Amino acid sequence: VTADMMRDAQRRLSTAERADRIDAVAIGSPHLSLEEFGTLRMLLRGRTVAVPIYACTGRHVLRILERDGHRHDLEASGIVIVADTCVVVTPILPEKPGAILMTNSGKFSHYAPANTGYSVLYGSMSDCVESAVAGVPRFEAAS
Repeated sequence: VTADMMRDAQRRLSTAERADRIDAVAIGSPHLSLEEFGTLRMLLRGRTVAVPIYACTGRHVLRILERDGHRHDLEASGIVIVADTCVVVTPILPEKPGAILMTNSGKFSHYAPANTGYSVLYGSMSDCVESAVAGVPRFEAAS
């Protein structure tokens, strides 16, 4: 896998014509694991997001997050935890004409335009977190 291949995949998975803002971030397809929530917490470093991150997971992971006190901290940072479904099959995202969703999920990239009306920007988990904190698209140099 080369850097050119990665850029091409990112370009094909992104449907947003303009990239000067984002309205939401969605991660967790497949559902986020406990380890991925650990990565999310590390990337956030206690910061609050400017646009919501919808983090899809299973109820078994949610129970552990609750038990360990991480759910409260994540939600206080602006993370919206979605259990046992995802934002492209359940109407969770606010209706907003011309909205842009940033994601690290190929599934969300494929289905979001038709199922939610959102255009998509595709990036890494780090890209998604940095973009949510800033409220505008941020991509790593290697992306």
